[in-house]
Amino acid sequence: MNNLNRQSFVIADVFTEKQFGGNQLAVFTDARGLSAETMQDIAREMHFSETTFLFPPENGGDYRVRIFTPETELPFAGHPLVGTGYVVVAERLKAWSAPTTTVTLEAGVGPITAEVTASSADKLELARGGTAFASFKATGTRLVPLA
Repeated sequence: MNNLNRQSFVIADVFTEKQFGGNQLAVFTDARGLSAETMQDIAREMHFSETTFLFPPENGGDYRVRIFTPETELPFAGHPLVGTGYVVVAERLKAWSAPTTTVTLEAGVGPITAEVTASSADKLELARGGTAFASFKATGTRLVPLA
């Protein structure tokens, strides 16, 4: 059995309060051993607007993340980073801490920090360089912008 047959992934509904709504995202939680070509094929097969792949960090973050659309790899995209940060905490890929769990994702544009409220994982903020640029409320695996 090859490495591709052993891949675990989470499907998250981002920017919705309704299951099967919003912007779907597939997050592959351990992409070690996958080539760029294979990740592109998986993203094409998933056929979501984006699919993310997590790797061990290279520059002090929690995870290195690669983002693929069905056609190409992207250095940055907001919805997949929001969803991936949430999945890292919700799936306990990083232990919760009170009051906030910070997840640093090493994206193509550099480190992106996601902060998730630890008590119920119901709030997520995305930041770069210490400046928050998006806040979201999470419901299960669904994420909606905060007003």
